[in-house]
Amino acid sequence: VRSLADDMAAMLGGNAPLTALRRARIGSLRANNGVTIDDLANWRAYFLTPAQALTDLPSVTVDSETVTGVRNGLRFVGGPIVTGPEDTPYLVLGPEGGLVAVYARHGEGALPEVVLPA
Repeated sequence: VRSLADDMAAMLGGNAPLTALRRARIGSLRANNGVTIDDLANWRAYFLTPAQALTDLPSVTVDSETVTGVRNGLRFVGGPIVTGPEDTPYLVLGPEGGLVAVYARHGEGALPEVVLPA
């Protein structure tokens, strides 16, 4: 938004300082769910798991055997991993719901974008 305002002002021969721009959301994280300075004394209570922090992304849940392949960065051409959306990152969750990786499907195959350590 800052760049857009600056570009528009430059085209009009002026400047456009923004005085009240506030980021209200980043993905699934929203400002109204934030923590105040006073709450930071108990900061551990506010930690999110990676899967909780990325709830805006679609997800697929896989079995333990598939998790082994995912952890080794395998390309999949069948199974539940390939049911994710095409050309869009999606979470791969293990049987207990923990984030194992972020994959993206391209055509018939799914490739890892990020694999988390065990």
